[in-house]
Amino acid sequence: MNLSTTVLFFFTDLICPMIVGYGLRRRDLFNAEAVDRLIVFSILAFEPILGFLSFWRLHLDVRLAWLPILGAVMNVTPSILAFVRARYKYRDPLAQGGYVLATMLSNRGVVGTLTVFAIYGEIGYAVVTLLLLSSAPFLYSVGYAVAERFQRQHDRCRLPERAHRTRFFTWKQLPLLGLALGAVLNLGGVPRPAVAGELFPYLVHGSAWLSVVPVGYALEFTKIRAYWRQSLDLLWIKFILTPIVTYLLLMPLHLDHIAFNVALILAFAPTAINAVVTARLFRLNIHITTTAFVLTTVAYLGIVLPCLLWWYR
Repeated sequence: MNLSTTVLFFFTDLICPMIVGYGLRRRDLFNAEAVDRLIVFSILAFEPILGFLSFWRLHLDVRLAWLPILGAVMNVTPSILAFVRARYKYRDPLAQGGYVLATMLSNRGVVGTLTVFAIYGEIGYAVVTLLLLSSAPFLYSVGYAVAERFQRQHDRCRLPERAHRTRFFTWKQLPLLGLALGAVLNLGGVPRPAVAGELFPYLVHGSAWLSVVPVGYALEFTKIRAYWRQSLDLLWIKFILTPIVTYLLLMPLHLDHIAFNVALILAFAPTAINAVVTARLFRLNIHITTTAFVLTTVAYLGIVLPCLLWWYR
């Protein structure tokens, strides 16, 4: 994929759907329920198929078993620093929780995946799925528990405990079944049809649109002016500290060069939209997470992404 195609790829699959989502909200053409249905459709339809096809072709290596663990560590590392800094930055538990979520959760599933796919294609996507295996359990267990903790501190009352099984086993885990089925066919030596490789790029584009349109729909630029200066420290946490720690963790694993580079690329991911969604769900300060999402995404697209494309190409 040449440079002009790569730029077009990001414009059509990231910028355009974000503009569309924002326009739908501004003109009241969609409601929140319709956007939620888009998210559900993406998780139930596109992601299981993408995982299935990519794992069917992936060259399985026992050394790759470290990747899901590494993916979880990439979330934990900035989280520790976020807890420490949140106590000094904000007094309100709702603001502290919003800041921690913005630091803890990264947009590896959309922005990171698009970057990897632009550089390494389908093989890179398969490595991404391994690294992101722990993302959903991390979100529904650690992420939700952290958000609930700050909500409790603010409310100063006992809220009904969430059952642990609902954190780990939900319909959102369906993509894991696609990965498992693809791995079974891979290990069984079943050849994958050539048409699957031809359809794969179109499925990636469709999945990106269904994921990013809700992001644009959630943006409220008038709400982020009061917080952007307070969110500047996320730039060095996301784009310097986390990649350095990830690089040090990768060194002793002796991964092949593609797996090594994919993991390092994902370490540069900006704040995730899931941070905004979780903050809204637990009534935390959503303006902090929205500001973090906009600020880190703009910095990523304007500075980090061009550097990654130049370096790895």
